Amino acid sequence: MDKDAFELANSIRYKDDRKTQIRPLDSSNLQSVELGFSLQSLKVTKEITPSIYDALQAVCERLYLKKNIVVAYITSSSDIQAQCISFNTESCLITLSSELTNLLNQKELEFVIGHELGHFLFQHNIETRLDNSKESFIALRAKEISVDRIGLCACRDLDVAMKSIIKILSGLDDRLLRFDLNAFLQQIEHKATIPNESQQIFSTHPSLLLRAKALVRFSLCQEYQQLNNKFGGSNLNEIDNLIRKINYIVENIDNKEVYLIRENAYNYVKDNYSIEKIVLE
Repeated sequence: MDKDAFELANSIRYKDDRKTQIRPLDSSNLQSVELGFSLQSLKVTKEITPSIYDALQAVCERLYLKKNIVVAYITSSSDIQAQCISFNTESCLITLSSELTNLLNQKELEFVIGHELGHFLFQHNIETRLDNSKESFIALRAKEISVDRIGLCACRDLDVAMKSIIKILSGLDDRLLRFDLNAFLQQIEHKATIPNESQQIFSTHPSLLLRAKALVRFSLCQEYQQLNNKFGGSNLNEIDNLIRKINYIVENIDNKEVYLIRENAYNYVKDNYSIEKIVLE
C-alpha cells in the first residue's frame, strides 16, 4: 500500500500522548499467547464469523494496515471487553468478548477494532510501563484519546463512534437506546469550576465528557477530513490545545462537581432516551 498505518497514526497522535522508551520484548511470546486463545476461544474467520471478519478487513484497509499481521479471537465472557496484545510492530492479536460482540453492530465493531489497533500502531503495548503516580494516569488517559482517533478513522463515522462508546459504557443495546448526537452533546455541555481533586485522577480512561469532546473536535481536523476525501478542516495542533483546556477542567473537578455531573447524566438518560426499564442498584 502507498500509505503506511504507522505514519497515519503518528500524524494524528494526541500531543499529550508522548512516546516513551520501548521495552525489549521477546516477539515469539505472541505465538504462545495465540496458542492459548486458539484452545479456549473462537478465531475470527470468513467462514465462521463472516460479519466480524468483514469488519476486521474493512478496518485494516482503511488504516492502510496489512491484513496478515492482525489476528482476532472472540472470548466467551459476560464482560464488555476488548484488548490488543503485541510484542513488536510486526504483528498483533485482538480479542473481543462475546458480550461486546453481541452488543455492537458491524460498523460499531469497526470503531472498537480500530481503537484496539491504535494501541498497536502507537506501540503503547511495548512502551516502558508507567508507575502509579498522578502523572502516569494522566499519560494513560492521553493514550486513550489517541486510540479513539484511530477508531474513528477505522469506521469513518462520528455517529457510529459515539454510539459505540455510549453502548460500551452503558451496556444498553439498540432496543433501549434512541441515539441523537446533538442531544447527547448537550448533556456534556457542563462548565465546571477549577478546584480541588477529582475521582478521575486514578482512572486509566478519560471521562465520557472528555472522550466525546475530544472526538468531535478531532473529526473537524484537516487530517480526518482528507481521509474522507474532503477539503479544508481545522489545524490539529489548535484542536489539541482546546482538548488540553477541556482536560484541565475535567482533571480538576471536585467531588461535588462529580456528583452533579452524574446527577445530570441520569436526568438526561431519563428524559431523552427511550429506556423501557431503569434498574438502580
